Amino acid sequence: GGFGGETTKPQVEITGPPKNMTNIPGEDSNMKVMVVFSKAMSQNAVTTAGNLAVKEINPADGTFNDITTTKGSWAYYISPTNLGPFPVPANTAVWSFSGTNTFGTNKTIAVIVSPNVTDTAGNSIQGTESDGSYAFTFSTSGGNVVGGVPTGGAFGVGAFVPPHVVGSNPAPGSTNVPRNAKVTLN
Repeated sequence: GGFGGETTKPQVEITGPPKNMTNIPGEDSNMKVMVVFSKAMSQNAVTTAGNLAVKEINPADGTFNDITTTKGSWAYYISPTNLGPFPVPANTAVWSFSGTNTFGTNKTIAVIVSPNVTDTAGNSIQGTESDGSYAFTFSTSGGNVVGGVPTGGAFGVGAFVPPHVVGSNPAPGSTNVPRNAKVTLN
């Protein structure tokens, strides 16, 4: 990789659903899987079959059932866009269901970004696995999302909301804060 001397490996900045998230609405055919990269990626490398995979994990034996092309497909967006209610940042690969397919209830899903996924300079992604790939999992429950409101199943109670800061002390922008002041995040 690194055409023209550019050798910085792209990183996965954000995944949607977040890594290890539980209670994703498994019956919602509008769910998306998103992988946001730190820089512009090769459209061909992202969309070539096998380079990004969505797989259902069999809980009995840990084997994978590849549902990447049987239930949906990947697209790559170099510029920010919106897919219905889903805002998509720049440099994002999005997997969407085809037709009325869903993940189903009580499934564990693995998303694998192979080292064949490269940026526009030919640099492979910064992986998390020994083979150089980047992988994350999430699990589903019953129910779906209608008009942005979860319905049915065990979805809710903050299960789909990643941890986030709602307040801090001292407040953002505070001045003349003593160096030994305790910082509190809520």
